[in-house]
Amino acid sequence: MKDIYNKDRKIFFELLEDKQIKKEDIPFLCEVLGSSKNEEDIYQVYRFFRNNPEYIDYDAISKTTGIDKDVLVEIFTKNPVKSYFPVANKNDADIITAYIFKLSKKSHKHAFIEKDGIDNVRSLIDDGKIPIKDFFVIFDKGFTGNSYLLSVVAGLLLDDKVLSDYAFTGEVNKKGDIIPVNFLEAKRKACNEKGLKLISPQEVQNIDELTFFMGSKEMDVPFLVLNKDKTEIERSLEKIEQIIKKTKAQYSLDKLLKIFSLEKEDFYVETSNVAPQEEVWMSLLNRVKDKLQKIYSSLNHPKITLHIATSIASLSVGIGVILGIKRSYVIYHFQNEEYFPVLHLDTPQSLRSLKQTTKDILEHQEFINIDMHIENSESINLILHLASHNPVADVVSFTKNQSYVYISDKRSQGNLPLDEELWRGYLSEVYSLINILKARYLIKSFDLFISCPSAMALALGMIVGNYFDINVYNYYRNLPEKYFRVFNITELETPF
Repeated sequence: MKDIYNKDRKIFFELLEDKQIKKEDIPFLCEVLGSSKNEEDIYQVYRFFRNNPEYIDYDAISKTTGIDKDVLVEIFTKNPVKSYFPVANKNDADIITAYIFKLSKKSHKHAFIEKDGIDNVRSLIDDGKIPIKDFFVIFDKGFTGNSYLLSVVAGLLLDDKVLSDYAFTGEVNKKGDIIPVNFLEAKRKACNEKGLKLISPQEVQNIDELTFFMGSKEMDVPFLVLNKDKTEIERSLEKIEQIIKKTKAQYSLDKLLKIFSLEKEDFYVETSNVAPQEEVWMSLLNRVKDKLQKIYSSLNHPKITLHIATSIASLSVGIGVILGIKRSYVIYHFQNEEYFPVLHLDTPQSLRSLKQTTKDILEHQEFINIDMHIENSESINLILHLASHNPVADVVSFTKNQSYVYISDKRSQGNLPLDEELWRGYLSEVYSLINILKARYLIKSFDLFISCPSAMALALGMIVGNYFDINVYNYYRNLPEKYFRVFNITELETPF
């Protein structure tokens, strides 16, 4: 076996693969693990023992490698984490796999062939920046340089699901700073060819950023659907980014875009001059849905909190229906040129609480006034007036249906106070009323005319969902009839 190894490595690897190994060959294989300076030799022998544990002689391997037997048992029996990194020179580039083991005890060796810079990882563990006891790593191919270090650190800090889509390149010092490396263009090309996204010092500058953006269980994402031009919308994105940074100082929209291969345009939809045509409105809602699906599919965090602001109330109802109540949201209200988070719907409890109905809502209202005129009809006009514009006169002149329910603010009309409990009260009572109208008065369909803050309309759409037959109308100042039916919420589906 030794002669074959020295003469032809390809044949040697084939013998290992085909299990053409005799018991008397095992001491030599143990010697390869302890003395070879070739990473691929080490990997192929390790792989043979891993797949054929009946051949493992822990005492012999410990003797040739100087690695404690307890550590060897973990290496040969535990499943490793796989992390990828590119290597490149002026002429060539390749992808190497690091097989990383998180050990249950300290080890004085961290690889069969100790690599330059590996002690930096050990220092980060000692300083508590990598919360494990120790590690061991095996590479499937040989390489030179220290750009592999970020891949090893990522393998120790990040989830398997994240690691499978990425490759990492960058030297890491003992402080956890990520140092720039060469041949980035060639490395990125090699990663693209393998379907991997490359994370380099251009995306993250230290391991704290690595864990914040790629290792955390939650991520905050701004999303805007505004009746503004591109410049104003991107300024609005910056404003909401600053609000997020108040509680999460490391947050950066630019880094989020780079790491997850997104564009700034993925985080907003312009809604200027929406024509009074149903197909235009449905197309707009589909654009919103498509962009949200791209965001959710691009990020790998178990919980994504969408920080969302909208600016057309009727459209916001539809967006709310599409979003549903299964995910996490912070809803913003625009007032005096600033954005204010008015509804934190970032826990299942906070969302469900809005759907708690008040059975005696017709007799007792704390937040809204209800004016009802219901004739013998299965369809009514539902007029929601919680903003400065009073829609009643235009609705009366527009519709032939004399059955209506008019909802207004019990407090006063105009800007609503930025009080979350107050907003929750309005929403809960409106939702309760819709349910009572359907159950007690057997109302089968509603024509919704809405004058309220877009943030409230968005939340109303979320909690109503597509379970009610509701036609939504939008106000057009320049139309003779003033109102136009833009969609029915039963036509909308939520993929979220």
